[in-house]
Amino acid sequence: MLARKTFLMMGSKVLMSLMGYISWYFIANHILQGYVGSIGFALAYIGMMGLFADLGYSTAHIKKVSEGKDLGTCIGTYLTIKVVLLSATVILILLSIWFYQGVYPKEGFESAYDRPVIYILLFWYVLTNLAQIPMNTFMGKQLVAKAELGLLLSTFVQSALTIVLVLHYNDVYALSLTYVAGAIVLFSVSFFLLRGIRIKRPSWSLFMEYTKFGLPLMITVTAAPIVAFIDKIMIKFFWENADVAIYWNAQKFAQLPDELTAVVTNILFPTFSSLIAIGSIGTVKRLTRVAEKYLSLFIIPLTFTLAALSKPFIVIFSDVSYDTSAGVFFFLMGWVTMRALTRPYVAHFVSFNKTSYALFLTLIYVPLNVFFNIIFIPDSFLGIRLLGLGPVGAAIATFISAIINYILTRALSHRLVKIGVNTIVIRYLVAGGISACTLFLFQELLFEITRFYELIGFAALSLLSFIVILVVIKGLTKKDISFIMNTMDIKKMMNYITMELFERDR
Repeated sequence: MLARKTFLMMGSKVLMSLMGYISWYFIANHILQGYVGSIGFALAYIGMMGLFADLGYSTAHIKKVSEGKDLGTCIGTYLTIKVVLLSATVILILLSIWFYQGVYPKEGFESAYDRPVIYILLFWYVLTNLAQIPMNTFMGKQLVAKAELGLLLSTFVQSALTIVLVLHYNDVYALSLTYVAGAIVLFSVSFFLLRGIRIKRPSWSLFMEYTKFGLPLMITVTAAPIVAFIDKIMIKFFWENADVAIYWNAQKFAQLPDELTAVVTNILFPTFSSLIAIGSIGTVKRLTRVAEKYLSLFIIPLTFTLAALSKPFIVIFSDVSYDTSAGVFFFLMGWVTMRALTRPYVAHFVSFNKTSYALFLTLIYVPLNVFFNIIFIPDSFLGIRLLGLGPVGAAIATFISAIINYILTRALSHRLVKIGVNTIVIRYLVAGGISACTLFLFQELLFEITRFYELIGFAALSLLSFIVILVVIKGLTKKDISFIMNTMDIKKMMNYITMELFERDR
């Protein structure tokens, strides 16, 4: 069932990303890069200023729900916390805009439409954050279908509306409003699925439990927006809106494989938490190795193939004007790979109530990430000559940071659960490297990929060669194939979805 839940969430992410990619193709071909960069900057700006919108309480809510605390009281407490934090965040964002425009205008926004776009996307930000209340409740109860349904429907509405609008209007405000429309759908559907559960008054004692658990995470969660958005902020500051669009274009395509691997942490966290509560540490260890194995089997051939095909992939799925995104995309595939290998072990920290470990990682990772961005992005900083690689430099900085984070995460996880090197992952890396290098050399020396069907064909050949190499080096067995086929059984999947969606929670 755990594998089926994971596959369902991954399938949902694939559908959402496909819808997003289709709408993005129309954006890349019909909207000015300056407009696209402005929206990318606005999202990054709001995200960066939203440092205090969560403070670890979402993770605490999932934890307490998974432990079987009174559901109505949990929701009431979490709802109160969320409303207070969001109100403070909106005030902070508005004050920061006033500061830039009124107090320090020389360091204000580049374009006249930057500020209105931020105002529009504030509505998107508030609605999506409020929608986390039912969504995180569902995740705590491991109700994956309910958690994903709102996201699927909102993505469909936003993508369809985006295509219609960009075909008729080359307008940054119209494009911004599609985000708000999607957020309205997400908010409505998520709370509709929460019906039948009586939301009770918030509890002070439960609030203190949330705070005690989330306290070490507060710095971690607060720092997360810095890592997520500092690259686009710095590109905007040292370069131009168009360069933000170049970076964001590659990042949009890298988002799918990264979100797919994030599913593993989302599923393992409440699962590990419930297992640890009953003292089943051996099962935690076994599930960690299984998750690492099958996650690697999925992500390595995907990211290695996409890295080898980065240039034709970017040009075909966006536009030739975005061809410089290929270098960014190449290094982001390395980032996705390292993040994927880290996922099963990150879940240990909050599951074992070792949030101090997550804090330690953050205190090292964030300064390093900012430092690498400063080294690689600008031409100079404080009079010091630097590499000046712009968007590509941001991707390199992200990749290097991910490697360091993986090493530190594995070392800390080993103190909780003694898990050595998983040799099967090394076989996957070897097979992926051989197939990707062969594909890259073939297209560089013999054949230029320019069409959609050529890209799909060569990607399929690369994946096939990966499987063949695995079979030769005994990295893929009949048991693995049987497990994968059972997980993907459509009939069993539909039975699970139907059972979950139509079962009322008490």
